[in-house]
Amino acid sequence: MNQGITIRFGAAHYSLSLDTGPSFDMSAMDKTKRYELRRALIEGLKRYGYFGKKEQRRAVFRARQKAAA
Repeated sequence: MNQGITIRFGAAHYSLSLDTGPSFDMSAMDKTKRYELRRALIEGLKRYGYFGKKEQRRAVFRARQKAAA
C-alpha cells in the first residue's frame, strides 16, 4: 500500500511531503506545529487502514465523535 508520503530526516532535510498535496518544512516549525503535523499524519493513516482494520474503525469513531461535538 503506497500512501504517497515522504518523510525526510537528516543533516540537510527535515520535511514531510505528500504526492497529492503540499510539502512541509518541519525545521521552520515550532515544536507544537511539528507535533500537530505528525498527529494529523498518523490519524490520516489510521483512518485509511494503514495500521489495520481495528485502528481504522477506531479512527472513524474518533472522527465521528469530534464532528458531533
